[in-house]
Amino acid sequence: TGVKSTLGMVNGETNHYRLDVNFSTIQLKVSVHITFDSKGMEVEVRDDEITGNGQSVLAAIQLAPFFGASGGQKLYWDPAKRGFKREVPNKMIEGYVLVPDGPGALIRFVDRNIGLTPYIGDVYGANPAESTYYYSSEASYFPFKNPSMPVYGIAHGNRQAAFVGFATKGAAYMTLNVSPEEDITFYTYAYPRFEYNYIFHQVYNKRGDGYFTTMDERRHFDINMRYEFLANDGDRPADYVGMALTYRDYLLAHDGLTLKTQTNDSIGIRLDFVMADIKKSVFGTQDVIVTTAKDVSNILTDLHDQKILNITSGLLGWEAGGITSGHPNTTEWSNAIGSKSAFKSLIELASGFGYDVSFSQDYVNIHKKQVNYESSAARHINSWYIEYRLRGEYPVNLFGVAKPAKSAAWIKTQSTALAKLNVGSFTIEGISSILTSDFDNGTTTLDESIVLYQQALEAIDQTKTVAMTNPNDYLWNYVDRYLNTPVYSTQFLVETDTVPFLQLVLNQAMEMYAPYSNFSFYTPKDVLRMIDYNCYPSFVLSQDPAYNLALTNANRYYSTEYTEYKDLIVSIYKDVDRALGEVIGAKWVDRQVIENGVILNVYDNGKKILINYTESALTYNGKIFQAMSATVIRE
Repeated sequence: TGVKSTLGMVNGETNHYRLDVNFSTIQLKVSVHITFDSKGMEVEVRDDEITGNGQSVLAAIQLAPFFGASGGQKLYWDPAKRGFKREVPNKMIEGYVLVPDGPGALIRFVDRNIGLTPYIGDVYGANPAESTYYYSSEASYFPFKNPSMPVYGIAHGNRQAAFVGFATKGAAYMTLNVSPEEDITFYTYAYPRFEYNYIFHQVYNKRGDGYFTTMDERRHFDINMRYEFLANDGDRPADYVGMALTYRDYLLAHDGLTLKTQTNDSIGIRLDFVMADIKKSVFGTQDVIVTTAKDVSNILTDLHDQKILNITSGLLGWEAGGITSGHPNTTEWSNAIGSKSAFKSLIELASGFGYDVSFSQDYVNIHKKQVNYESSAARHINSWYIEYRLRGEYPVNLFGVAKPAKSAAWIKTQSTALAKLNVGSFTIEGISSILTSDFDNGTTTLDESIVLYQQALEAIDQTKTVAMTNPNDYLWNYVDRYLNTPVYSTQFLVETDTVPFLQLVLNQAMEMYAPYSNFSFYTPKDVLRMIDYNCYPSFVLSQDPAYNLALTNANRYYSTEYTEYKDLIVSIYKDVDRALGEVIGAKWVDRQVIENGVILNVYDNGKKILINYTESALTYNGKIFQAMSATVIRE
């Protein structure tokens, strides 16, 4: 086969081995370090130990693809056919693969009759600078949720045996692959794949003609996967709860993730305000204003009178140009939206109520009429500017991606200017979930982009809090409020359950806010899911009706008028606070499925919350729990 391997101890260490693999046919050598400790093992591939001329054809390295696999079949001798022709499937064991899709999803071991498409999760999402083409367009389907953390796990049995695996190096180049039974083999198996080279379209003229090629030189990075094992006799359950708590412990001990002390007596609620955006006019574009700084003051005052506590807000489209064209490096106040003094008065009013108001800004998605494009836009590996086109009629249809260095510089400049208004927090968008490299005047790699973003956030006044939408894990150390927390997976056919793995990992590390309740997340079951997943409610609001935004890029905010939602804000807030207010700051230590549709969440302050999603009352431990209810159990 042209592959030879040797395994030996490194420096006589009984817990450290190195597997040297020689692919002689393609002249490639790869060394794999395997280290064992009391909790599990680490598998490492060092960049400088990938050698040989075969590096030019190395596409990817897949680690331990059948580790924890389940399924398979046996071949028995068939006398009639005189051969091992009789196929008998192995008995399917209870268990699943945990993938970080949305909050977390389970792919259970199932004896399938047909092959289903594998799950492929691109950690941190596709890199727009290294995609097949330099251009893309708005998807005609609901977009996939990309993993924001490089982790997966496999459980065998009901809290009997499991492991959780996560990348500590190389995560930016990782995809997680899960092949369901009957897809290629008779096994359900999962593995991480680390990509070293790829195919892209090299364009050579303005007409768009080109050819497909690969990178001149492979990517350079180290791989390290850590696997920790769980058993029913350990201090962690051998299921997704134990996986989440184990991963959480690692992040707290090694990645600087810190626990936040929460002293509030009531839960938080996130109220974002759409202030302005642009529409086409006879002479270019003009601002469409639906909420002014004074309007926000009036709304917050009204909610304060209704005893809504602990409000945090984000102002969307707060400067001239609105959401779409507001400059990420300046503070261009518009008297029609709100002057500098008007916003200062708003911040003072909110602070007096114990509320927090932040200015929201996207530092990645840019367009040619917004910034100096040539000096700000990142380039694709084929040397063209990255392009993203929206379908339909919009004031702005074509967007680019900012250079990571520019994004970092804009964050520092704008946050410094806004801090002078005595704001308590910042809402930073774009960098939270879009990770890009850049091929203009040299190369900015993904790892270098991450460092640029981290350094920009470190430069922000540490007394200020930071909110982000769906932040990737390399930013978690700097995030205090997680916005639009996923509560549903992408719902691939292979996925059987949605679980709050992400929420368990980040419990106590930051406040987590659910998707906007005025965008179809307001039913009684949705409120129960907020409580179950330990997420606080959120709304996006405006003073004027949302139909005024119909001709703007912000028409996605299709129902926001405050007067339509003020009663719902009060009712949802009180319903969620009635349950989660009892466990503010407590550690979430377990989540048990009592029966189908009935969940028991356990906290370390001696309280439990039983969530009954069913349409019938039930009896648990001698007590009756009403249908469609969340009840705090005090011990």
